[in-house]
Amino acid sequence: MERIDELEQELFELKGEIAGGRHVPPGVRILTMKENPVQEWVDLRQSAMDRLRQENDALLTRLKELEESGVHKAGQENEDLVPRASWESLNQEKEAIAKELALRVKKTQRLTDVSVRYI
Repeated sequence: MERIDELEQELFELKGEIAGGRHVPPGVRILTMKENPVQEWVDLRQSAMDRLRQENDALLTRLKELEESGVHKAGQENEDLVPRASWESLNQEKEAIAKELALRVKKTQRLTDVSVRYI
């Protein structure tokens, strides 16, 4: 009777693993495409989540440090209130947007030059 209960429990656990796609039977190989769009999307999403988790941890650590030190005024010039990771992430995003804007302005200028020449 005890053996039946153990086997039923193992079957229940394997059903969950199979349903989640995490169980690979022995002797089975799983092949994927070299350029798998779904996997690329999952990887991109995972990297964004990891980056946000790291930034959130840095912010929570900095907040805890500020609370422990008794700093309650946000306008102090000597204190570095924003963690370095958050600042660098924001600067990278700003630079990427600035580059994209410069490219769009350049394309627009080229289109206006071409349209003026042929009118």
